[in-house]
Amino acid sequence: LLHMLLCLRLRVVSGPAASAYTARLFGLALALAALALLPPLILGNEPLLTYALDNWIILAVWLMWLDHTGEQPGLAALLQRLGPLRQSALHWAAALPLPFAVALLYARFRPPDAWLGLLLAALAWLCFALAVLRRLTNSSFALRPASLLGRHWSTPWYVVGYGCSLAAPLVALASGSQPLGAVTILLASALYWASAWTSRNRWWHLPAGLPLPVGLLLLFNFWAVPALRQSLVLALLVDAFLLGGVWLERRRGVPGVFLAPLFWAAHLVAIAALLSGLFPALQGAFLGTPWSDAARLWAAGGQLIVGVAYGLFTWYHIEERWAHVAAWLGVLAGGLIATAYSTGRGTSAFKAALLAAAYVLAERALASTWLR
Repeated sequence: LLHMLLCLRLRVVSGPAASAYTARLFGLALALAALALLPPLILGNEPLLTYALDNWIILAVWLMWLDHTGEQPGLAALLQRLGPLRQSALHWAAALPLPFAVALLYARFRPPDAWLGLLLAALAWLCFALAVLRRLTNSSFALRPASLLGRHWSTPWYVVGYGCSLAAPLVALASGSQPLGAVTILLASALYWASAWTSRNRWWHLPAGLPLPVGLLLLFNFWAVPALRQSLVLALLVDAFLLGGVWLERRRGVPGVFLAPLFWAAHLVAIAALLSGLFPALQGAFLGTPWSDAARLWAAGGQLIVGVAYGLFTWYHIEERWAHVAAWLGVLAGGLIATAYSTGRGTSAFKAALLAAAYVLAERALASTWLR
């Protein structure tokens, strides 16, 4: 602190010699702040370590502000020696210890628990907001290169933000809190979607879309929602991914190549939804437990929802393979409904024949000129 005050006092002195001298003073201030971390770290003194780490972060933020004002030639001379790290060095110094400082400060008031995970999730969003603060001025949608690091100084905040988004669910779930663990997963998923949108990087759709059903299932499991209804929620999520992507592509002009990973995530969630709906059938095959009619109807409902989504998806994308998926999902759902309501009088066979006729008529209608 005394070195910093001396540097501020000497800012009115100009010349190369004065700049070199104040550069050494700034370097000594940082070195002393770093050395102050060692004694409490070695001795395990948590209160003193919290104070020293907070002091380091405040010093780094202070130096960032002084560098931003451009009134300290000595600080500029010191940072210029770092070469490629000139723009990001102070941001690394402030961002990297931030999660540890938050955890230490939290531990000063209460034992670490699941709420610390939620706090880390909020910190992840804060770091992300600082990183994209100057990127939101461009409202036009244009695909950018795979790198999302638009500025050198934003890299530390991205790294710390994504690290906190990964650590938050682990901390919450390790503390035994299922609802807070689910909330942190959902917040991480939303963060990755925000990254996809602000960076125009399509690959963020995969880490954004795949954890989302996990977080929802954890919440529904905590609320004691039956497993069969949870499979229906997964089916609705598939509809949201596929039809939401089609809407963005058709109505908002979002390029299809940007949405491709979102559709891949939808296909994976669709597989999980179908397997979860058919899980009672697998239990019956291996464990001999009966597959109730109610379970068959829930499974059929999920298959119909997914089948409709794939039917609309292939309608807009004109891809034959997804039309096959939609058709066979309809057949499977129709078979399950028929077996659930079967009375042994042959009506199920009649309904299957009607379904086959409906498929043939639908195919002829789709191939007709007027519908094209």
